[in-house]
Amino acid sequence: RVVENNPPIFVGSTMADTLFTDDVSSYANSTIKNNGEFCYFVEAVENGVNPYGVVGQSRSNIMCAKQMSRVFIPNSFTPNGDTLNGILKPSISFINMEDYEFSVYDRWGNQLFKTTNPLEGWDGYAKNGKPAQEGIYLYKLIYTTSDNEQKEREGYIHLFIPSK
Repeated sequence: RVVENNPPIFVGSTMADTLFTDDVSSYANSTIKNNGEFCYFVEAVENGVNPYGVVGQSRSNIMCAKQMSRVFIPNSFTPNGDTLNGILKPSISFINMEDYEFSVYDRWGNQLFKTTNPLEGWDGYAKNGKPAQEGIYLYKLIYTTSDNEQKEREGYIHLFIPSK
């Protein structure tokens, strides 16, 4: 596998199978700069020595596959301390981590939360340190796709506090 302009990395070998699946999920939310493009080549190496005393090898053409940027933003969360859905955070894959900004606002436009770190999310607390009330809140997400296209997404989320 070749990622960006780095040297090739060995990802696996096979003797007879012609199918190989490469797990690139570690790159999806990585802070490593990656445009979602992964390039591959197959290198065949003789098993043993041929009659001429040379171990031969051959390399295929390089083929590239592109992972597209993906963003999912939940429409509700429950910051009630039960460790389930307690943090509002977009689920992202293959975006430029350097151009990321996620903000949450109340219905009057007051900013309650802002981060440029994709690993951080809103815990349901206002800037004054008090828990936000159950209700509808606005979010704004700014990010750059793997194709270097800047996007903005805005919407509503429901902060829900289930009764005990």
